[in-house]
Amino acid sequence: ALGIVFMISVLKETFLAVGAYIFAVVFLPDALTLLVFGITILVIFIELIFYDSFEYNVTPIGNILFLLLSIFTIRTVFSVDRAGSIRDFVLNVGSIVFIFLWTQLKIDREKFRKIVYFLLFTAFLSGLYGIVQYIIGVPMESGWGDPNSGIETRGFATFENPNIFAEYLIMIIPVGYAVMLREKKFKNRILTLGMGGAIFASLLFTFSRGGWLGAAAGAFLFLFMYQLSMLLKFIPVALMGLMILPASILSRIASIGSLQDASNF
Repeated sequence: ALGIVFMISVLKETFLAVGAYIFAVVFLPDALTLLVFGITILVIFIELIFYDSFEYNVTPIGNILFLLLSIFTIRTVFSVDRAGSIRDFVLNVGSIVFIFLWTQLKIDREKFRKIVYFLLFTAFLSGLYGIVQYIIGVPMESGWGDPNSGIETRGFATFENPNIFAEYLIMIIPVGYAVMLREKKFKNRILTLGMGGAIFASLLFTFSRGGWLGAAAGAFLFLFMYQLSMLLKFIPVALMGLMILPASILSRIASIGSLQDASNF
């Protein structure tokens, strides 16, 4: 019954299918995620063919998608682990098709805004989950850290390990910052700031040094492209922020590149 209601809903409003897939990627098992993904692709395709007079939209991201597809194809052809590479190739191509079809949809500004907010809210929920994991000390696999680091637990939410979780979070953080800058209403800015704060805190609790470096590089690039004067203001704020971080995080940052830390290899 729930499946029928879901199908009727997404057929009437395509952006609901997109939102369902955003949620499924984080919180549903792989089998259900693939099912939701297939339904989402089908719904978008139906709308493009039957409900819209289809016209190909040339977008800046089209060239990037083609480049990614070429890279994934070459990597699969020359891979040593052919079976694993084919699996990854199918997943990557599916994501590329999803993004391409989405860029062809005629979604108005309000619906697009709802999708972006739902993306942030989903990341916010996963971030809260990761924070709770760190606080209560959820057991983790021994390969996720170095025994000599003193870190007993790391947040990983519903992902396989903390590093993958960090990769997800650093893609969402710039989106949240952009939304906050674009919002006109003060209460919406506070709401976005609160969700972004939880997402950033959960990134810290992943103890993923690559994730931290990626977030720092992303913040630098974002502010450089958006407003250089804001970047100059951000640097001293970031340095002051380092002074109030917990010792465990500062120790983790200091261990980047250390030959004595086994998790660097």
